[in-house]
Amino acid sequence: MDKKNTRFYRGKSMKASFRVGDRLHIKPVLINKLNRGDVIIFQDISQNGEEKELVHRVVSIHKDGLYTRGDNNRQNDDILVTQKNLKGIVTHFERNGKKKPVKNGFQGMIKAKIRYFTISIKRLIRIIFRKPYRALKKSGLVPKIWKPQIKKIFIKTP
Repeated sequence: MDKKNTRFYRGKSMKASFRVGDRLHIKPVLINKLNRGDVIIFQDISQNGEEKELVHRVVSIHKDGLYTRGDNNRQNDDILVTQKNLKGIVTHFERNGKKKPVKNGFQGMIKAKIRYFTISIKRLIRIIFRKPYRALKKSGLVPKIWKPQIKKIFIKTP
């Protein structure tokens, strides 16, 4: 296996698609061959000069380069991806010894939009129910009404 074309995923921005420790397989590609929805790896240089690689999905294509966003992120990245900082497209990944294809292109973009919609709904629900939940919790009413009895506890270990 070519270590140059594989990376281990870490982070939260692509949580919908990958888990920490997934082995990502990368294929070098020309930037003009990429489409909206493709998952790519590119290099970013932070403000303190530290180099890091990011795995994000292409959300828009411009003549100067590409803009990306993680499936779990609210906003697009500030970084313009060019051929110079592009490492490649993620074709598939391995998890628990099984290879799985990455949804790229149109299917990938639909998956990302659905994921972003569900994240937005969850945030909205949290905002709506935050105050009533806190008020109910503060009142002490729940422990007075609801008194569950624990009959058995099962502990499973690998």
